[in-house]
Amino acid sequence: MDHVIDLFKETDACAKHALAVIHGESVCIWLLRDGKLQQKLDKGIHTRLPNSHKKGGQSQSRFRNTHDNAVRAFVGSAANYVLENAHAYPDGVLVAGSSEKKYEVVGKIREHREGFVLGCVSCTHRESAQDIVQKNQDLFSDRNEESKTISRWMEKVS
Repeated sequence: MDHVIDLFKETDACAKHALAVIHGESVCIWLLRDGKLQQKLDKGIHTRLPNSHKKGGQSQSRFRNTHDNAVRAFVGSAANYVLENAHAYPDGVLVAGSSEKKYEVVGKIREHREGFVLGCVSCTHRESAQDIVQKNQDLFSDRNEESKTISRWMEKVS
């Protein structure tokens, strides 16, 4: 029984989540521990999407195709970015953003890992990561209570 207790002590009982914020042409991930913002994962990913067609021969339909292909590539790379870093936040991710692309990113993530996305919320460019976490604290509360119960149990056992 002692080796089981030691195993529980070695594993971190804190819930580990992430907040992925998608604004326009960039994705950033913040790590959360027990529903509290800890740190930004890294610089994130940034891209340049075409926003207007050029003068001199490029048709609107060609521009639309180019733009749509760039958006699809961005959505794929954003979903891959979230999934590649999933080891840092095994309890799930909350996806937030102001653009409609966040729904496409969530769809791609769910294709590869069902149940990993805690939710998808809208936010403005002016909202900080801390504001987003505070407004959506209920998404983390059930899992926080579970981890606190395990921690209390571990204290009683040891």
